[in-house]
Amino acid sequence: MTTDRQTFYQDRIASCDSQLVELERMGVILSRCRGLTFFFTVLLMVFGRFGDFASSACYVLAAISFAAFLVLIIYHESIIVRDKVIRQRRRINREQFYRLQRDWTRISEQPIGVPTTHASLANDLDLFGHASLYQLLCNAYTPMGRRMLRDWLLEPAASDEVVSRQEAVQALAELVEFREELSMHARLIADSGAGPDAFIDWVEGATWLEGRPWIRWGTRLLAFAVSVCIVLLLTGLTPAFSTGVALVGFVITSMLVNVMYTGQIHEIFNAVNTKHHEVQIYQHMLDAILDLPFECDQINKLKAKLGPTANAPRKTLQSLSRIMRFANLRQSAFFGVFHIVFQIAFMIDYHVLAALEVWQRRHRNDVRPWFEAIGELECLASLATLAYDHPDWCWPKAAEGELLRGEAMGHPLLNRSKCVANDVALGPAGTFLLVTGSNMSGKSTLLRSIGLNTILAQAGSAICAKSFSSPTVVIATSMRIHDSLEDGVSFFMAELKRLKEIVDQSRDYRGNSNRTLLFLLDEILQGTNSIERHLAVAQVLSRLVQNNATGAVSTHDLELANSEALAAVCQNVHFRETIEGAGKNRRMTFDYQMRPGLATTTNALKLLELIGIVDHDDSE
Repeated sequence: MTTDRQTFYQDRIASCDSQLVELERMGVILSRCRGLTFFFTVLLMVFGRFGDFASSACYVLAAISFAAFLVLIIYHESIIVRDKVIRQRRRINREQFYRLQRDWTRISEQPIGVPTTHASLANDLDLFGHASLYQLLCNAYTPMGRRMLRDWLLEPAASDEVVSRQEAVQALAELVEFREELSMHARLIADSGAGPDAFIDWVEGATWLEGRPWIRWGTRLLAFAVSVCIVLLLTGLTPAFSTGVALVGFVITSMLVNVMYTGQIHEIFNAVNTKHHEVQIYQHMLDAILDLPFECDQINKLKAKLGPTANAPRKTLQSLSRIMRFANLRQSAFFGVFHIVFQIAFMIDYHVLAALEVWQRRHRNDVRPWFEAIGELECLASLATLAYDHPDWCWPKAAEGELLRGEAMGHPLLNRSKCVANDVALGPAGTFLLVTGSNMSGKSTLLRSIGLNTILAQAGSAICAKSFSSPTVVIATSMRIHDSLEDGVSFFMAELKRLKEIVDQSRDYRGNSNRTLLFLLDEILQGTNSIERHLAVAQVLSRLVQNNATGAVSTHDLELANSEALAAVCQNVHFRETIEGAGKNRRMTFDYQMRPGLATTTNALKLLELIGIVDHDDSE
């Protein structure tokens, strides 16, 4: 099925490539035609002015040629816009193709901050950063959408919320064109200099002119005074010299005011809308929510955030767009010069700001819910794209008991050709899975598979398994512990602190009927001798199971299974290696299949031999 999706994206990329070739060809033709029509316009104008034959006919033909020139410019601009759109589509489809291949270097990374309370979990399970679950999943490009998707991964949703999300995600998975359009608009916002955060901050913030009434009224009086002077000069009702002197004085005053304050006003304009015309993009994205061709609880909640009437956001943003057309005149190549003159004479930016702040006060409480709805739709679309790209993945179910079960469960970040699936069962509360086996045999990958799939399941996503069921759990991990020279903390002490946090967390969730702590511990307490490590690990695990937590622990300590305190509450599984060949041709292979019982082999000395540190005789 993955191959089918790869072919699907390759076909779309090829279609974009062919369209771009055709648009490039048309662009070359249009450029030449524009040059020819402009040349004929100038030539006919010269003939009309200096020629010996009918000048009126030359002027008429020149007008027709110039009209054709303008039409070609407009049409060429539309070709340029189409070219940008198709390039964006190609970029989106290429990225999805690379996601299928898990080609991490070619997948864009969306930077996102991680709360310190979740830093260990995020680092241990590769939730964020390069080659992470977030990089695989994220098709959210608005800041609110990225933050919301991060929170969906870090905070497990209630079971009814998961079911509601799944219903929306399954419906969105079939709307390929819709998701692509949504991603295109969101990327345009991401590429702009402003964005929703600046816009929301402006809407919910204080009005600039309200705290500066002298500027509001002073600029109005200046504009009125300049207008009166111009009228008096044109009509001659007053002496020209005195009127001119007054006009010069008002203009100088206007220039001083502009120098002092206009930069701040333009910063406000840029927070609302830059040359990318974000307001229109916001309108398209809100319209997309309203125009969704299906009904479900999650989508109905999104629509409810947009206001009491279906077209409320559209009308509100249209009124804002009308105001911003005047604010953006300064950015126009044609009107930019005229804007400078009118700004000095009539202070038009201040009048535009006054109208903008009327809109701001009227809609101060309306805007944030709109962008929350957009961000949530981006999250749902991200999950839907993942589900569409992996049709062989399953939709998890809430477990009625305390047992987590995954049939043919694999690691979602691995390429499908390299992903080995295993059946996993964890629980009930107060028990754990003890995973033993050789180095590199797959123990850590199993733990991360459990964690990542559980996180996806509780976010409302499809997961990498044939079937999966789980109660609502809170995941705690200890896998990648680092010492800190700055804080004076050794590796061993850093790991002890992390384990203390997990034990405390399990105590907090003890007796909680809604959530269970799921711990994933990988080769813990390696920084001490084997005897003390065995006793310490047994103590930690005993505390966890006493607090009704459940989870999985990987270890090389085979004696843990024989511990009196743990034997009755642990289930033993293992991975193993295979040695093939003889002499220098010997090599070690792994099938990454989980088997019941304790491991019966180790491979540390064999690895030393294989890489040439010790001889074969020494390792016997």
